[in-house]
This record gives sequence, structure tokens and C-alpha cells, in this order.
Amino acid sequence: VAGLGWNRTHGVLWVATISDTDTIYQVDPETCEPLKAVAPPDQEPQTGAGLDVDPLGNLWVTSTGSPGTVYQLDAGLPEANDVPWLRVRPARGRLAPNRSAALTVTLDTAGLAPGTYGAYLVLASNSGREPAVVLPVRLQVRAATSDEREETWFR
Repeated sequence: VAGLGWNRTHGVLWVATISDTDTIYQVDPETCEPLKAVAPPDQEPQTGAGLDVDPLGNLWVTSTGSPGTVYQLDAGLPEANDVPWLRVRPARGRLAPNRSAALTVTLDTAGLAPGTYGAYLVLASNSGREPAVVLPVRLQVRAATSDEREETWFR
């Protein structure tokens, strides 16, 4: 194995191999079954050297070929997707340099079963230094007791 990359939104693992084909596999982490195979951009055998997934879901693959190179591949699985219980307002906007803006984050538990929910809020920019800021969001929904149901009912 030359490298591993985890896509947390889709729950898949990317594996880069060192072999005659240096194939990159998308793998189901529960069963280890390959879901997809991607040919490496560097066609020299035995040059796989690493792999990572950025916050936007792109695969970054390194090669020890001549010359050693880093490639960006579109994995087809963005890290960002709609999360029905999470809303951010405004959803889009522009900021002038050295300016700030407030965002309102709303979590809606209506219709959610008890459990823990997770998502990542990705703030993308055209900044060369930090093109994406990833903020984890965790929501714990607990089962309501009969007293809480009655309170909610009478409100």
C-alpha cells in the first residue's frame, strides 16, 4: 500500500498501491471490497508513493516516477453534500479582504431518530493560503421522555 485517504462524507476509503499497475481503489471500509478502480496518472510501474483526500473530496496522489510528481484527481465524491438537518444563512456570499461576516447555523431535529449525527461545514474561498476551512458539526438527538412529550404538546 502506497497511501490511504478517507472520504468521511461518503464513508469510503481510497487505497493507492505499489504494483505493476499502481491502481487506486475505492474500498468499502466494512467489507474491504473494491467499489471502484482508478488508473494512476503516472504510468510508470512501481511508483505509487502516497494518497490523501482534501476537504472538497479531491484525491491527491504522489508518484516517485521521474520526476516525482503530485497529481490532483477528481474522485467524483465531493466531501460536501446536503445535510437536511443543517442550514447555514447566508449560504453564499463574497467578502472583501480583511472583512468578516456572521453566519447563522440552524440545526433542525424534526423527524430525526435518536442518535448522533455528524457533518462538516466547509467554508471555501479563493485564498491561496487556506482555500477551505472545515468545521465539524455534531448533533446529539436523544429520545424524549413522556414528561418532555407532554410539555412539548402543551406549549
